[in-house]
Amino acid sequence: MLVVEGSIPFVRSDALVVQRMGSGLRSVLLFRRMKKKCGSCGKSDGVEFAKNPDKRDGLSSTCKKCQSGYAKAHYRANKAYYLRKAKLRKLEWLRILTLVIHKAKDQPCVDCGNKYPPCAMDLDHVRGTKLANVASLRSHAVSMARVLSEIAKCSVRCAVCHRIKTHACEGRCGEDLSPMTSSKT
Repeated sequence: MLVVEGSIPFVRSDALVVQRMGSGLRSVLLFRRMKKKCGSCGKSDGVEFAKNPDKRDGLSSTCKKCQSGYAKAHYRANKAYYLRKAKLRKLEWLRILTLVIHKAKDQPCVDCGNKYPPCAMDLDHVRGTKLANVASLRSHAVSMARVLSEIAKCSVRCAVCHRIKTHACEGRCGEDLSPMTSSKT
């Protein structure tokens, strides 16, 4: 039986494997599949091996059960390293999300036309259904797609215009918006 695969030979019982490399067929390998033994536990019956394209037969040298045990023990022995690594990865992701949100806020207000620093600009949900506040999504480090989908529902308003619009939308248009004055006479 002849099996032609990509750059990695695929081995079947008593199969002739032709390895395709570049523009032509470069090597012909003949494998006879024997029962594979786990390099850790030494078992060969009823064990399942993970795929490893770097190995000649395409399978890992240890069974899945031994590999799982090794990975769990390694994590326990190096837990501080993995937690630190995860924290650094999350901080980097938060930095990236912050840059995306700041870029979205880097445009003039739709009402007054003024442009302020990102901390003074708000993303006002005007289209679609608001699923979450953009700032909340950032603090929870959600996916970029989710943040961008919420930003797409927003218009950029300066903080003052956003407060005035929100105040008017809540039905308090008749209230006095002038600053409070003292009534000492």
